[in-house]
Amino acid sequence: MAAEMGVATLLWGPLGSGVLTGRYKPEERVEPDATVEADGTRRSQVVKTSLSDRNLEIVAEVERVANEIEATPSQVAWRWLMQHPGRPLPVIGARTAEQLEDNLGAATVSLSEDQMTRLNDVSAIGMGYPHDIFQRTQFMRGYVDGGYDLEGGWDVDYRST
Repeated sequence: MAAEMGVATLLWGPLGSGVLTGRYKPEERVEPDATVEADGTRRSQVVKTSLSDRNLEIVAEVERVANEIEATPSQVAWRWLMQHPGRPLPVIGARTAEQLEDNLGAATVSLSEDQMTRLNDVSAIGMGYPHDIFQRTQFMRGYVDGGYDLEGGWDVDYRST
């Protein structure tokens, strides 16, 4: 929407608190209601809140793409942002010179159209209500529109279902 309207976006946390770097592994995941010992870092909070099934699927795809182009997961995540329309402005949150160098390395890699599509698909945000209703079964669509096709009449006889 911002790109369509010509509005710049400033993206906070483009690496998802380190999740997109591949730093956190699925076996570290805990249930949201589990007690996690605070260890003086953000790690315990990230492990508790950011390792959802969805996020782990995204990380797995980022890592696959990284292997394909011989780059780091961080570079893939940054490049994915850089190749989006409107050129969003991500905030670099590197804490070390090594992290900064790795992040800046994204300027030397490129993602194919297929790789961009895969990353877009795995990270797509659901539209939610009421849009999800219209994606449900034929019966649900019939419930919403009465099964009436404006171009030709009734498309399904719901009395028999």
